[in-house]
Amino acid sequence: MPRLTYRAARQIEQAIPAARFQTYRQATGDVIEAAQLYLWNIQAASAVTELTGLAEVLLRDTIDTCLRTWNVNSGGREDWIVHPAPTVLKHLVRPDVPPSWHPRRAGDLYPQWWEKKARDNYDARRPGTGSSARTPPTHDDLVASLNFGSWTSILPTPQAGRNNNRVRIWDAALTSGFTGVRREAVYRYAHELRWMRNRAAHLRPMLNTDDLWATHRYAIRLLRSMDTDFAQIIAGQAVLPEIIKAKP
Repeated sequence: MPRLTYRAARQIEQAIPAARFQTYRQATGDVIEAAQLYLWNIQAASAVTELTGLAEVLLRDTIDTCLRTWNVNSGGREDWIVHPAPTVLKHLVRPDVPPSWHPRRAGDLYPQWWEKKARDNYDARRPGTGSSARTPPTHDDLVASLNFGSWTSILPTPQAGRNNNRVRIWDAALTSGFTGVRREAVYRYAHELRWMRNRAAHLRPMLNTDDLWATHRYAIRLLRSMDTDFAQIIAGQAVLPEIIKAKP
């Protein structure tokens, strides 16, 4: 990264809220170094977003593939988000509607249904156009429209007992999608990556290089548990390690 001039550094400082820029001033003590660190932080956030995005896509596709097969084998259909078999999966993605809930309009979906969450994202209007998706979403559209939090929420916590619905789903369906890793590790990797992805999305300070190295390790380990060859390719292409090494 080219070294900034004093004038450029001051312009960056003036453009950033004082409370936010203060984090970088405290870390360096110099306006030029602080501005350099701020620009480096943007690069680090971009690399984290790229890497965690890949992990999210493979995680959701792995979970979807497992649940499609399991739902069919349980008497349901492949589109398990809309038509889950009457098993523990239904309790998680399409729970019974309580008598206390009343739709505002005919056709409204219960807010706790995964279908509702996915459709809200799929139907979101494009800013400034007033237009929204018009064609009914396919199952693949719904899968792609669910956020990272939905996919991590179906993973059982390390403390969950054998009778926990998420543990049952893991044992019956999801474990086949992950190789050489315990469910506790999958939970940790996925949740840590989601946390870092959210920080990166908001350009929060990411100055702790230990956290960044952990993000790289967790992402590659999670990817490797689902697809060894893909993980090897990404490990060779990932830019995060070089950005960490280049920290001012």
